[in-house]
Order: sequence, then structure tokens, then C-alpha cells
Amino acid sequence: MARPLDSQEGERQMRRTTLAATGIGALVAVSLALLGPAGAGAQTPSGPTTTKAPNLIETVCGKLPSLLQSVTDALPQANDALTTARATVDAKRLAMTAAMAELAGAVVNHLGALDAGGNSAATGAILKGKQAIYVDSVVAWSKARTQLFDGEQQLVFGELQKTMIDSIQGRACP
Repeated sequence: MARPLDSQEGERQMRRTTLAATGIGALVAVSLALLGPAGAGAQTPSGPTTTKAPNLIETVCGKLPSLLQSVTDALPQANDALTTARATVDAKRLAMTAAMAELAGAVVNHLGALDAGGNSAATGAILKGKQAIYVDSVVAWSKARTQLFDGEQQLVFGELQKTMIDSIQGRACP
């Protein structure tokens, strides 16, 4: 039985669907870019010639090795960026957890000051400061998560491009 989606999971699922569609569009664009406009680069012979102009498949096959190399060379960089983004998310999560613990302590101290008739102005100021630190840490963690998601997208799209080029090359080129 499928469980109901919470709002974050629903948003993530929608982003994945959007990214998949974007990725497919990018792959089609790469494929079409290989083809170029019909007849591009064709020359009108000025006289009898014995060389045959390459057909469309030969033209595409001629471009594939350099394109494949370019995409393949970018994958380790995308993977390194993803590794860095994961480490950043972990560090930001730890900072957020620490800030939350400090905020909880400030809440308890402030409540204690209110109950005891103590200096609630001072504990209130500390509470506001801890709250600001916590909010900043949540924002920093959220931004790091977005960068991680973008890094995952870059890596997956690079892998998809490589697979598409490999497939075209394997099916069309000698």
C-alpha cells in the first residue's frame, strides 16, 4: 500500500519528474546538435570529382568521439563536486543540530527566568540571538541541500549524455 506523500516528498518527486523531462530534452538537443542543419558544410562541386561527400551518419560518427571524450572528461569533475556537496551538507546539518541544541537551552533558561521572576530581558536577548543563529544555520543547510541536488542532477545528466552518445555510436558507427 502506498503511503501518502508529505509536502517535501511530493516536492522532491515533482523536481525529479521535471529534471527527468529536462534531461531527456538535453539528450535530444545533443543528438540534434550532432546532426546540424541538413546539408550544412556541403560544397557544390565545381567539376567532376571522385570523392564522395560523407552521408549524415558518417558526419555524425565523425563528431561522436570528441563529443564522447568531452562528456567523459566532465564526469569526474561532476563526481568530485558531488562529493564536496555531500560533505558540505553533513557539516551544515551538524551546525544546525548544534544551533538547535543551544536554542533549546536558551528557551529553557528564559522560561526559568520568567518563572523565577529573574532577568527575563537578559535571557530574552540571549534567546533571540540563539534563534537568529539557528535560523541562519537552517538556511545554510537548505542551500547546501540545493547545491547537492544540483550536483546530483549534473552527474546524472552527464551519465545520460554519455550513455546516449555510446548508444548512437554503437548502433550507427562502424
